[in-house]
Amino acid sequence: MLLLIAVTAYQFGLSVAYLSRTRVRDALDSAVLSAASLAYKTSSPTKYGERRSCTTRYDSEGNVVSRTCRWVKTTSSYKDYITISKSEAKEIAEEYLRKNLRISNVKDYDVLSLDVRFIEDTNLVQITYRRPHTEGINRTYQENFPRWIRIVGKARVEVPAPLGGVFGRDRMVVQIESESRVNLRNIPRGVWN
Repeated sequence: MLLLIAVTAYQFGLSVAYLSRTRVRDALDSAVLSAASLAYKTSSPTKYGERRSCTTRYDSEGNVVSRTCRWVKTTSSYKDYITISKSEAKEIAEEYLRKNLRISNVKDYDVLSLDVRFIEDTNLVQITYRRPHTEGINRTYQENFPRWIRIVGKARVEVPAPLGGVFGRDRMVVQIESESRVNLRNIPRGVWN
């Protein structure tokens, strides 16, 4: 009979520990997805140029009064890329982790650490600044245009240990990792876990 009670208590403790771990995992998943939802699509030109624009004023008899010329900036060849405010995303992730732990009824929890990392897949694109050759200004360089962003969250949360008095430990630490990725093509519905 004692053996049956011990096995039942052990089984109960394992199931409560697994439930706590599942709730922490779901809270972190939601937090990372909330951070990924801040990503948005934007675009920038890859070619910058200048052209000369001249204005001529005439008098009533058709004679040239004045002629002014200036350089007008032009842009072309826009490229789409994805961007995210990393500081805002970290704040949102922390806020939603705590909020979802509270909503999912995790009792007496303590968030020990939350690490949010951002990994970007970049596409190097040639950027060109060009003025007419007579001016002698031509410059090109490469700039990163992120195509997708992956957000990886790692959390350590301390929760009450089931049957802690029996095993000598009142608390246990749950360590979970979760990630979300935002693709450029599917913004704003491109968040997946």
